[in-house]
Amino acid sequence: MRHKKKKKRIKAHRVGHRKAIIRSLLISLFTHQRIKITVARAKEIRRLADRLISLAKQPTVHRQRQAIKTLQDRSLVKKLFTEIGPKFEHRQGGYTRLIRISPRAGDKAEMAILELTELIASKPAKLKKEEQVDKKPLLKKETKPEKEVKPKEKAKPKVKKPEGFLRGLRKYFRHESG
Repeated sequence: MRHKKKKKRIKAHRVGHRKAIIRSLLISLFTHQRIKITVARAKEIRRLADRLISLAKQPTVHRQRQAIKTLQDRSLVKKLFTEIGPKFEHRQGGYTRLIRISPRAGDKAEMAILELTELIASKPAKLKKEEQVDKKPLLKKETKPEKEVKPKEKAKPKVKKPEGFLRGLRKYFRHESG
């Protein structure tokens, strides 16, 4: 019997394992703002994520220390208090959204998407080196001397593959040994 057992089971038998699972799911929720997990885990993570966002709405040192105690990641706590918390300042609750989706293919477990209701625009992807050169201001553009063009070397002749009987044997042994 589960008398006075308020915590839901999330397939973690030991307390340390349970805490580690919860911590990693919270970290991935706050970094990616949307995660796909089972419904039971989503309900448990939702409760804790809402509590952490409520802490982040008022940035005091004590509240930051409470968040660090749960997340154990100072850079993520900084993001929580500078970006995520102010985004939800006008809300009184309901910081996360739980969307049920089709069951998982392997074991038919009920799946859900857990996401923050106020999605924060992510930083643009890093530009490739060629694109970064084009984005520089025209005043600082330097002229580079042209490189000498070397004549192309002649292409090597292709080796003829054996035909007929030998070709079939090679094909047979290549597949057998791999």
